[in-house]
Amino acid sequence: MPLDSRYVTLTGTITRGKKKGQMVDIHVTLTDKELQELAKSKEPPKEETTEGKKTCDIGLERGPHVLLWSIICLPVIFVMSFVVSFYYGTITWYNIFLVYNEERTFWHKITFCPLLIIFYPIIIMVMAFFLGLYTAVTQITWSFSSWWHAVRDMEKGFCGWLCSKLGLEDCSPYSIVELLDSDNISGSLSGKGSAQGVETSAV
Repeated sequence: MPLDSRYVTLTGTITRGKKKGQMVDIHVTLTDKELQELAKSKEPPKEETTEGKKTCDIGLERGPHVLLWSIICLPVIFVMSFVVSFYYGTITWYNIFLVYNEERTFWHKITFCPLLIIFYPIIIMVMAFFLGLYTAVTQITWSFSSWWHAVRDMEKGFCGWLCSKLGLEDCSPYSIVELLDSDNISGSLSGKGSAQGVETSAV
């Protein structure tokens, strides 16, 4: 574990997935840089104009070399996104199948469930293909930070969104938690010295 990392507790609300609306505490290990990024993400976008002016700047993390890298990575990202989407899509399909097979009426069991089984290969392949294509295209960028942000989310939250639209939040293969505020993040940053002492002894 990096020396500048610490164990923090973040409070949030489940906005998509099982137990929607429930408040939860998330225990994670974050570095100082990640804590600062989380704190900034909760602040109003004051420097939007200055950031816009820097979009064409060239540097180590921004420039044509990053654009070339993202283009080279396009087929790899497509395959990775396809596999991840296939995996989450299959879990979602199976959860939906269980709901209609075990919790709905007999007519759902003899009509809808067979259709789910028959059309599973088509549904899952089409969904995984288009999600893979979308992810591969959207990761093409001039900035390394934008590229890294894009490739960290291979499935784009599609399965969770679909389950939410269908009213089947419990079928989502994951839960999406929205942080309530950055007070505890700011507290972690301000108490850097003491937190590091405690954490070092714990490690």
